[in-house]
Amino acid sequence: MQVHIGPSVSGVPLLGAAGYIIALVLGLWLVLSIFKSGRL
Repeated sequence: MQVHIGPSVSGVPLLGAAGYIIALVLGLWLVLSIFKSGRL
């Protein structure tokens, strides 16, 4: 389902892309902090 609301670049909605980027950064931060603590 697609909703054509908001700005987009090359057909990619900016809000959706920003959400995925934020989720990627937070996920990497979580994985790195788990590895740094040594408790897996």
